[in-house]
Amino acid sequence: MYEGPVIYESHVTDFFLLVLLILLAVAFLLFYIVCFYRLFKKAGKNPWTCLIPFYNIFVILNMATLPKYYFLLLLIPIVNLFPIARISQELARSFKKSSSFAVGLFFLPMIYYPILAFSDSRYIGINEEKVQSIQLKDVSLERKKPAPVPVSKTSPATSNQASTPTAPSQPNVNPSVSSSPVAPPPIIPIEKPAEYKECPECHNKVKAEAKSCFICGHKFS
Repeated sequence: MYEGPVIYESHVTDFFLLVLLILLAVAFLLFYIVCFYRLFKKAGKNPWTCLIPFYNIFVILNMATLPKYYFLLLLIPIVNLFPIARISQELARSFKKSSSFAVGLFFLPMIYYPILAFSDSRYIGINEEKVQSIQLKDVSLERKKPAPVPVSKTSPATSNQASTPTAPSQPNVNPSVSSSPVAPPPIIPIEKPAEYKECPECHNKVKAEAKSCFICGHKFS
């Protein structure tokens, strides 16, 4: 006797579970794209570069003011834990976050990166203490430079005149003129050229004669 088609309920439930997992993965991916879009925008980078594979990692390294060879370290298993920790630390500093927040970025990135993206934290770029230490080193090096000794060039005629002794001349004193003190000439301040200039990308102060920024690599025209 015919009883109708046999329905395998287990196969139907597996299919719906697979569709549900795919939808959750797509939603999770879109959420993190929005998070990094906001992070790149806060740092003054092109936010759409977060969608470009591999290049977005170089942008994150630039945001964390780390060298580009860290990208190669990220490709090595186990060794990549060190650059990930450094990126978490420098990103926390760049957004004025504490060291405990950097630990959260390293161990719980799924939670702390959205917090960093949707919070009111402002991107400051390189750590201010590094900028001050670099500027202090530049100032100390400039102070250590010996000042040039002025050399007076005298002609032979003037040297001969200076060697021959001359009788002291008595000044003509006019009794009608009062011996009031003469006022000294006014001192005109000399404007010194600017020693530092500001980088338009990372807002770091560099020397006026510098051709490129030592932090972000921006070349001055």
